[in-house]
Amino acid sequence: MKKKFLFTTFLVLILFIAYLIFSTKDKDISEKYPPCLNDGRKWVIGYFQSGSSGIHNASLKNFINRLAAKGWLEPLNWTQLPRHSSAEDIWLFLARNMKSKYLSIQTRHFWCSDWNLSRRKIVRSQVLESLRSNQVNMMLAMGTWAGQDLANNLHSTPTLCMESSFPIKKLFKKEEDIPEHIHLLHDPDFLLRQIRLFRKITKFKTLGVVYIASSEGRSRASLKLLKQFSEQDNFELFPVRILPSEKLKSRKVLDSYIKAHKKMAPHIDAIWLTSDFMDNPKTASLILEPLFFYRIPTWYPYGTAGVKNGAVFGVVHDPRQRAEHYADIAAKIFNGVKPEPGDSYLSSDTYLVINYAAARKVGLKIPKTLISVAKESYLSIDTGEKM
Repeated sequence: MKKKFLFTTFLVLILFIAYLIFSTKDKDISEKYPPCLNDGRKWVIGYFQSGSSGIHNASLKNFINRLAAKGWLEPLNWTQLPRHSSAEDIWLFLARNMKSKYLSIQTRHFWCSDWNLSRRKIVRSQVLESLRSNQVNMMLAMGTWAGQDLANNLHSTPTLCMESSFPIKKLFKKEEDIPEHIHLLHDPDFLLRQIRLFRKITKFKTLGVVYIASSEGRSRASLKLLKQFSEQDNFELFPVRILPSEKLKSRKVLDSYIKAHKKMAPHIDAIWLTSDFMDNPKTASLILEPLFFYRIPTWYPYGTAGVKNGAVFGVVHDPRQRAEHYADIAAKIFNGVKPEPGDSYLSSDTYLVINYAAARKVGLKIPKTLISVAKESYLSIDTGEKM
């Protein structure tokens, strides 16, 4: 009983110290870079996304919440927003309900390419025109397409490239070449740490990966990194390519992914999943069907949704930590301070996500050491069916 009491007391003390550290950090940042106006006017924020994604929605909410914690706006009651709202719904909600003396969000400053290459070109021109005419003071670029379309000197508006840092950085030969108004978060070894951990857990000898035959598709699949690591760690890489399409989220592309996974499943003993279709429970189930049949362990490196929908493993940065970084950068920019290079580097504060139901379907026993370090887990696979 005494040991239990001491353990509980110790745990409470640790949590209290952590609270003091983070609350003090918020206070320090807010005092050093306090909420301010733009020469007497509110700062106008714009939003540009590659296409609809639950990850984008969560990132937007987290960013707004962190700005609220720093005093830039009043806290929002998100319960007033219907579940499964789109990013455009969230933006409209903010435009109507956000109360701030310092920030302005307007419905006309929302853009989306809808995962469509033709629409992407049109929307890109619209966004750049708005930025060059100084309609917006800060842009939130959500996703690889949006980030790539604004990572240039065709405008000078401070742009936070959210959820897309790694492929955007690859556009530039040197880090010094990245325009000063483009802000990315870096964790150079983020993907490599995941590949190494996956190999350590499953001891795979043949790793499968499906990629779209384009520069963006190869980047999304981490193809170059996988090839380098396969040579270093002496395993076989089994890549299958699919042809690019005008619409990335079309049934045609989905069918290509399904066919590719069926083709490779008998020849591999693990797979690195990178398709955006993993973020939707119904399309994820179609991709995973042959992998479950052949009992193939899976890893999804791009967020918790893919793991929730049936991938066995995934690793993500703490979303609140990412939002904290971006909110700090925004506060500095609004205060006329140029963010320092160190501000863009994420610590290795990542956490493991496990789907135990998916692990059972592929016959994989999760080591106790992993159970203890996983910060998020699922006991069932989300199939998209209403309970």
